Amino acid sequence: MKIILSEKYGRLASWMRKLPAQGVCGEVLRDDRNTLWCERVAGEEFVVKRFAVPLRLNRWVYTFFRPTKARRSYDYSLRLRRSGIAVADPVGYIECRRGLLFHTGYYVSKRLPYPTLQQLDREPQARQFEILDASPSASTKRVCSTTTTIRATSSIIGRTVRGISR
Repeated sequence: MKIILSEKYGRLASWMRKLPAQGVCGEVLRDDRNTLWCERVAGEEFVVKRFAVPLRLNRWVYTFFRPTKARRSYDYSLRLRRSGIAVADPVGYIECRRGLLFHTGYYVSKRLPYPTLQQLDREPQARQFEILDASPSASTKRVCSTTTTIRATSSIIGRTVRGISR
């Protein structure tokens, strides 16, 4: 098992080591191909994403040729932060192997106090913008607003198309 942890969160090393063995523990945010859940550790909330086990060919690829999705998630979060884009604080990632091959990856980030896109999508459009206007920082508003606007627009288009096709 390989664990990469941000210096800022070094105190969480023992918890990170236990993640693969303990499995999902806490509020499940999404349980689909990948599983996301929230855990409270040392008074702080973190989101853990466990990536699906890749097919055998991709296990070879992730072992020898390409960074895992967990690593890319961590690296891209750092890159986005350096670019001034408000993203959840990246904590670290875990790569687990079975035998010589990569098997499972985990990405951990700090939980932001904002609703998920799925939660926003269930709200009426006027309420979505009301929620976004309550965001604390201008940069967070800009990023969230853009994402939600895209999501809301695609949702409205989907509803309109379904309405027309009935």
